[in-house]
Amino acid sequence: MRRLALLVGFGAMLATQASISALIPEQVRIETGLLAGTAAATPNVRIFKGVPFAAPPVGQNRWKAPQPAAQWDAVRKADTFGDRCIAGGGFAGGGRGRAGAPGDGGRGRGAAPGAPAAAPAAPPAAAAQPPASEDCLYVNVWTSAASASDRRPVMVWIYGGGFTGGAGSEQRYDGERLAAKGPVVVTLNYRLGQFGFFAHPDLAKESGRNASGNYGMMDAIAALQWVKRNIGAFGGDPNNVTVFGESAGAIMTSALVGSPEAKGLFQRVITQSGAWMGLQMARMGTRTAAEQAGIKAMADMSVTSLADLRAKTTDEVAAGLRVPAGLVIDGYLIPEDL
Repeated sequence: MRRLALLVGFGAMLATQASISALIPEQVRIETGLLAGTAAATPNVRIFKGVPFAAPPVGQNRWKAPQPAAQWDAVRKADTFGDRCIAGGGFAGGGRGRAGAPGDGGRGRGAAPGAPAAAPAAPPAAAAQPPASEDCLYVNVWTSAASASDRRPVMVWIYGGGFTGGAGSEQRYDGERLAAKGPVVVTLNYRLGQFGFFAHPDLAKESGRNASGNYGMMDAIAALQWVKRNIGAFGGDPNNVTVFGESAGAIMTSALVGSPEAKGLFQRVITQSGAWMGLQMARMGTRTAAEQAGIKAMADMSVTSLADLRAKTTDEVAAGLRVPAGLVIDGYLIPEDL
């Protein structure tokens, strides 16, 4: 009996050691360089925070499609969340993806037509959040895979907040417990408010696609493209991706389903409290209406060109450029009323 007990104890010790070692390596190579993640409090989960999926949308990249992220030579520590996307001074206008219409403001239910937009819901007992800035295009990855060959299902979360608030780093979106159940979990940031949804005829001209606005949605697509190219390094299956989101995130998820630019980037979706999911139905706003709002917003700031507007500081744009925040039919990402 003593020998059996020793064998059982030794077996348990080996099983524990195997469990501890069954973790994706601390350093993972993606297309832009080596990343060093950290072990989570939950056994067998590793976290990679603040991974850039695009170049900072600042300066001349402000109000442009996401540009490729820069390469790095040394090992990049992925132990801190990247900055949140800033928004301020604008107003929620995209709860239904409609320029000038009231949004759901992250309330978790559809707003009645004509109802004022509520402020984005604050997370309960929120931990200290990263600062807000324009340099905010980052993803975070939680994985319990043992190796890159695991091919785990992938779940990509898109947050709510009326298109004027939210971040993939919020405490309530922590992916640790979900990742412990099997999937590789990804959260992302997308541009908000006037930084993510400003539309103007001059932006349409320079785009090469005769489209403006919807930059926040472009960010989500760029993040999904990053997942397609890189998630295998974290043990995820790039051909088994579920996109899920809540409130404004559910609206964007619904729009991704209908966007030709998102085709092939995911296999299934989950929408939570999305305003197009039976709670209310309304026409989407047009690019023309959004661009007219953009023209007025620039005039109100006494700014006459995009170059002058891009030369403004982040704080000046956040405080002075007041435009609706939401998805519009731009003829490119959203070619028709969904």
